[in-house]
Amino acid sequence: MIQYKLKTKRVGEVDIFEFWGEWDASFAVRSAAAIRDVFSKQKSKVAFLNLLWLYRPRSFDIDRLLENPAMIQKTGLLTMPGSDLSGQPPANASGSCQFFTNISSAVRYFERELADHVSNLSPGVERRNFIRLKTVLPLHFSCLKGREQRIDFFAVVTNLSEGGLFAEFIESVSEDRMKRYLSPLDQQLLDLNIDMVDGQEPLTMRGRLIHGSISDGAIGVEFCNHTSNQTDRISDWVEQHLMAHAPSGGEC
Repeated sequence: MIQYKLKTKRVGEVDIFEFWGEWDASFAVRSAAAIRDVFSKQKSKVAFLNLLWLYRPRSFDIDRLLENPAMIQKTGLLTMPGSDLSGQPPANASGSCQFFTNISSAVRYFERELADHVSNLSPGVERRNFIRLKTVLPLHFSCLKGREQRIDFFAVVTNLSEGGLFAEFIESVSEDRMKRYLSPLDQQLLDLNIDMVDGQEPLTMRGRLIHGSISDGAIGVEFCNHTSNQTDRISDWVEQHLMAHAPSGGEC
């Protein structure tokens, strides 16, 4: 039997619960107690349950995880495609609750709660060499180790400009891979796939790792070898979002 583990992390207003291992008789009881303990200390009641690494999750066990419906106002559950879960909201879930089989969709579901976190980090717009806009965009990226081994990662872009991006990890697999395979000292080249959430195909670019924080679980990337079409798309996106959030009758 795989050793059961529950990993917790808070990103913005979202409490993330990542379940590992195989269900056993005490799994739901211990997990429900851990969830109650976390939410008893938080004002916000938003839960992201990542079940990707859980062996054979069952619907009635998920119901028991959320046995105190008054505590949680919004819940998202990430599962493997084709899992035994029905995809219906757990019987004990309150407020808004949805199942996902795609982590990018889960990020969009929690966009407002993550955006609250981003806006609290610093002012929404920074002006250095480029205008940098606070964002919440799904990012898939990879790096090449050796001649053939490709390492895949997932993070959320929380700062974007024509020159680069800053992204934070919301799941432990990518965060652990960062600690193992990425070092700013090596300035590794990364293949980036940014979901601009604009109805178009994701933006693919190359970038160089210039910052990686093990303690913060985040990376900074500088774009390289980019085309004018790629930078124009980012520039247009930033400009449109600046205009959308500009105060009425004033300047950004």
